[in-house]
Parts: sequence; structure tokens; C-alpha cells
Amino acid sequence: MKENFIILFLIFGLVVNAQFNRYIGVKSGDNPIMSFQSNLNGTITPVITPSTGTLIWDFDNGTSVQETNTPSYANDGSTINIKVYINTASATVTNVNVSSENLIGSLDFSWATLSNLFYAYDNTGLTGITFSASGNTSSYFILRNNGMSSIDFTGFSSIAGLELQNNNFTSLDFSSTTLSGSFFVYSNTSLTSITFSGSGNTSSNVRAYSCNLSTIDFSGYTLSGAFYLYGNSGLTDITFSGSNTSSDFRVYSCNLTDTLDVSSFVFSSTIYGYSNANLTKVLFGGSTNVSSYLIFRSCNLTDTLDLSSFTSITNYEMQSNAITAITWSSTPFNTGASLIRFDNNALTVAEVDEIYSELNTFFTDGGANDPIKNLTVETDAGTNGTPTGGSSNTDIVQLRDTDFPNAGFTFTANIN
Repeated sequence: MKENFIILFLIFGLVVNAQFNRYIGVKSGDNPIMSFQSNLNGTITPVITPSTGTLIWDFDNGTSVQETNTPSYANDGSTINIKVYINTASATVTNVNVSSENLIGSLDFSWATLSNLFYAYDNTGLTGITFSASGNTSSYFILRNNGMSSIDFTGFSSIAGLELQNNNFTSLDFSSTTLSGSFFVYSNTSLTSITFSGSGNTSSNVRAYSCNLSTIDFSGYTLSGAFYLYGNSGLTDITFSGSNTSSDFRVYSCNLTDTLDVSSFVFSSTIYGYSNANLTKVLFGGSTNVSSYLIFRSCNLTDTLDLSSFTSITNYEMQSNAITAITWSSTPFNTGASLIRFDNNALTVAEVDEIYSELNTFFTDGGANDPIKNLTVETDAGTNGTPTGGSSNTDIVQLRDTDFPNAGFTFTANIN
């Protein structure tokens, strides 16, 4: 009986080995194109799509061998080894999806090249991935919500869309990779540095907020859309160049120091740069900027604030700085304005008078710019001057008693 069992075991081993030998290609030799471990309590259903050929999957060291590109293996929560082979002489994979499979430890993908999608998100026990040294490209790459602290992208020439948020990365190096599409690396609380290639990168959505960055250089980028770097408490400097646009720009609650140069941008909506206590100047550029909210409160802006490049700003929150003067454009406001705050600054009487004069010119009763909301303007506190005539200032009276009530709304001026 014992001898029969041994014979059957040997025959099974020969059959399994024969299957593996049949599918191992010239490229991989005796190595699988991918290997990893999982301790999922449930059905493991990874997906790998090769450009040509069929895959053979080895689950749990030969417990189950499946010839398919869409395998399924019922696991009881034990840690098992999974290896993938291919029956072609080369191993190019177009798509990989091993997300939510309870991967643990490191995944080895070094014996194949990637040409399209790579999804390995929501595997909190995944600590590393090894890719081939060259020849990889990706149209979208997702590794969010894992436990990874490092990754090597040297083998990727381009990645068009990247999600690495909620990991434990300390640094990311894309110096040999051209990036495009979304760039999400937020909530990596130990991430101190990101290195980009010197040119050719584009992004319509950058989200690197709530990390631990100190400086970052986007001079190799053309940016558009949303730009979120807020909540990097040690971030002192951001470098931009070229021609950029932004519909939502957020760099608040960092440690930006001295000058923030955003003169390469054309803005079309929100600009949030508040709570940067060492920020003394913001440089805007162009002549067609628009902002629904311009918020740089609680910084240390000094001297003249140049807003001449804006054709419209709806709401201002510029309080608690040391601004002494403002350079306005010909149309510095918007009919939808509800709050304009320059309180707790160092504006002279003439500069405070200019704020109310500009408002009165813009909201002329019966003109094209009738207000559509109640508006509160605050120029009190700090060392701001008192407008000429105080609450009886000619422009304040016109705004409060005529321009706004005739349109059905109220105007409130809080002054020193």
C-alpha cells in the first residue's frame, strides 16, 4: 500500500513538472513570469493578460494547476505561493490585476515586461514589487492602499496615470520615467522627496497632499487641472516653469517660505495658499487669471500685493498679513462676491479708500455689474487705515445705500 502511494505521488509530480516544462518559455527559463503570496480567506481571482499565449497557474506548490488567463482558487486563509508561467518564447503582459487579493510580502514581476495596466491596490500586506530592468510602459498604474515603503520605476519609460496614495513610501524617483495623466501620491506621511525627469511630463491632476515633502521641483512638467500639495508641514519651496493652468490650486498649511512664484500659471478658479506663516510674496503672471476664491490668510505677505493679472476675483480672504498696498486690475471683482477680507493688514488710508472706490466703480447702480449676493467687506483690525470719512465714506455710502439695496441685497463694511 505504501509503495503504491509513493508511485502515485511520483507520477503526479512528473505530470505537474511536464505541464510546467511545456509552458515555461525561453524568456523565463525555469522562472515564472510572476510570483507572489496570498493569505486570502476566500476565492483568489487574479487577472493577467499576456499579449500572446496562455498562462499556467501553480497554486500552493502544485495543489492546483490551471491553464487559463482567468484562474480561480478557493483558499482557507493559509499563506500560499502562487506562480504564473507562459507558453511563449517571450513574456509581454498587457494587463495585471491582483487587487484585493490579500497579497503579502513581495511580488516578483521581473521576468516579464508590462505594456498597459497594472493594478495591485488594497493589499495591506504587500511590501514590495520587483519589475524587469527595462521595457515597461503603463497606461494606468495603481498601487494605492498597500504597505509599501519603496519601489523602483527605473524599468519604466512612461506611465500615463499613477495612484500610489496611502502607502509608506519615503522617496519616489521618476527621473527615468515620463509621466502623464493623474499623479496621486497623497497620504504617504513618510514621503520626503519626489524626483521627476527634467522634461516631457504632463498632468491634469496632481495630488501630493498630506505627505512630508520639504521641496519639490515641477520644472519638468506642464500642469493643468487640479494641483493639491496642501498639508505638507515642512514644504518650503515649489518650483514651476513653462506654461501651466489650474482650475483648483491648493498649497495651504505648508511652510512655504519667502516667495511663491506661480507666474507660469493661468488660473481659472480656486487658489488656496493660506496658513504659510513664512510666505512673504506671491507672484502671479499673465493677464487672464480668474479666481472664485483667493485665500492667502494668515501668511506673512508684505509690501504690495499685485493682482493686476486677474480679470475677476469673486471672494478674497487676505486677512492677517502685512500687506501695505494692492495693485488692482480694471475688473478686480465679480457680481457673485459675498466676502472680501483685507482686515488685520497694514494698508494705508489711501489703500483702504481705493478698495471701496474700486468696489463702487464696479458695482455702479443700474450698470452691467449689479450684485447677485449680499457682500461683506472687512478692512478693520491690524494697522489698516480708516477710510476717509469713516462710515460716511462716499463710496461706502453709495454701495450700502444705493448700489446693493437697489439690486435687492445688502452691503456691509467693517472698518477701523
